[in-house]
Amino acid sequence: MRQLQVTVPEKETTDVADILEDYSNDVSSKQVEKKDREFREFSITTEEDKVDDITEELKSISSLKSGDLYIRILEQESLIEKGRETKGGSTDLSQQEIYSQAQEFSGFSRAEWGLTVISGLVAALGVTMDNTIVVIGAMMFAPLLSPLVAASISLTVGDVSLMKKSVRTSILSAGVVLAASTVPGLFFEPSGLLGLFTEFTVLNVFLAFLVGAAASLTSATGRQDQVAGVAVAIALVPPLAAAGLSVANTAFSAALSAAAIAFANMLGILVAGTLTFKTLGLKPETYYKQVKAKKMNSLIPVAGAVLVLIAVLAWLI
Repeated sequence: MRQLQVTVPEKETTDVADILEDYSNDVSSKQVEKKDREFREFSITTEEDKVDDITEELKSISSLKSGDLYIRILEQESLIEKGRETKGGSTDLSQQEIYSQAQEFSGFSRAEWGLTVISGLVAALGVTMDNTIVVIGAMMFAPLLSPLVAASISLTVGDVSLMKKSVRTSILSAGVVLAASTVPGLFFEPSGLLGLFTEFTVLNVFLAFLVGAAASLTSATGRQDQVAGVAVAIALVPPLAAAGLSVANTAFSAALSAAAIAFANMLGILVAGTLTFKTLGLKPETYYKQVKAKKMNSLIPVAGAVLVLIAVLAWLI
């Protein structure tokens, strides 16, 4: 179940009320003030699969100007009514919620950039200490997975600006981890654990696809507490940290191999994530975005071909 809070100018209340009452018998409203104007805030409890339809109908009201419609989507665990079956909560998110989530994931706050730096340092120290637990700890709080999921969503819905922002954040965050991990390498020699993250095999490619699908599904269900577990599986931070340590110790061959693992994982997440969101029914909202999505999706076969090439090279080598 979802609870929606819809806020519109007082003069538009009739049209909005008619739409909302078509989707639920649990509709209430109250008068509020926003930007020194009188608005009416509607509250409606409805099924999560109706959220996108309600949102589209409200947006289609021609008399509503830009800035006159506010929709807030809240999760509701259950709805209990006398004489009716109790309706439980669901973790499945609507398309609007997934898209909104992608916009949040596409960029990092200062705190998240700080976590990115610290994760690179901790992972590098874990490798030098030959301590797998420390390396896993670094993966747990690294936020590198989020912008890649946002990029997959942007490819699916045809949002070019979101795609650019997500890819930029992904590249910069990978560079930050790599740069931060070179610092411990200037003072300490890496342990034998380094070889674990510099040996490229064809299994890395399969892992990337599986984690890309898992990351997309966790986002679509709203189970963000599981994203950390997915981050552990994908192991983006360890190969990047291994690449940084190898650069600091002038082991450029190992650095290249570790960087290739990280690149293949990122590419795999992008491809698998996009295919997963398409399977879940995520689609562009407008004709303009449909055209953009069609052009942007031409990147998927190219990315898939690159991954196959990497897998073949890994198999031969």
